[in-house]
Amino acid sequence: MAIAVASTSNAGFGASPRTVTKPSGLAVGDLLVAVIACSGPTINLPSNWNSRVSDPHTNGNLGLAIFDKVADASDVAASDFSFTHGVQASVLLMRVTGAPQMSSPYDVSASAEEDTAGGSVAITPITPQQNNSLLVLAKGHTSTSDGTSSTFSGYAINGTNPTWSEQIDLSADTGSRRTSYGVATAIMTTAAEIDTITIDESGVEACVSAIVVYRPMVSAAVTVSHLSPNTAFHAFTVQAGTTMTIAPLSVNTSAHNASASAQSRRWTNLDKSSTITPTNLDKS
Repeated sequence: MAIAVASTSNAGFGASPRTVTKPSGLAVGDLLVAVIACSGPTINLPSNWNSRVSDPHTNGNLGLAIFDKVADASDVAASDFSFTHGVQASVLLMRVTGAPQMSSPYDVSASAEEDTAGGSVAITPITPQQNNSLLVLAKGHTSTSDGTSSTFSGYAINGTNPTWSEQIDLSADTGSRRTSYGVATAIMTTAAEIDTITIDESGVEACVSAIVVYRPMVSAAVTVSHLSPNTAFHAFTVQAGTTMTIAPLSVNTSAHNASASAQSRRWTNLDKSSTITPTNLDKS
């Protein structure tokens, strides 16, 4: 199964806590990814979630976080999820299918801040470990002077730019300022180093950009071509994030003539030779 964003839900900007409806179709083993933009630096990590990005802007007026977890039975039974934070925040919650069912299905992440309107920002270089990985690209923006809303476009990375699907583009008055954020996802078919991320936005002042890479689940086929007698079977070691399927095993055995060396009684002939078949019946 290819990794993909299967469904999303979101809660608009508002006071803490923000409660967001469970994405439709959630099943045990799905990956939940939450992107949170806050008009302040504080975004709290919920219990049993993992933090991939938590980057408050140095001016204290903006926070951007990306959390994730693998859904269990209690998540499937829940109707919504809550996130606590300072000031006002918005939450985008994505259901991702085709990710490894492990505690850390993410691969690499990076973030950076900037203080002027712009598109491209340099990040600490990261390299996905597998082809066909899922990229989550986000940008948060706050305006403290003119209250201008931002809209987002032009999602890109250096090198071969994949096709992006925007998951949210939202702006709202959050007290004395206006906070906006945009999130897009894409499949990076060929793994390569990422050192620049681009999200164009129409506003000005403080921005935080972030990218998180999630590895896909990989299937591997194993063929056993020969079995030797008295073969000891050992457990296969599989890289995290890999599903190994072993086809039904058939063993072709070649029948060998087993010469049973019976301890047959041997007879002595008159010429001092020996044989199993007696030649002289009076010999014992």
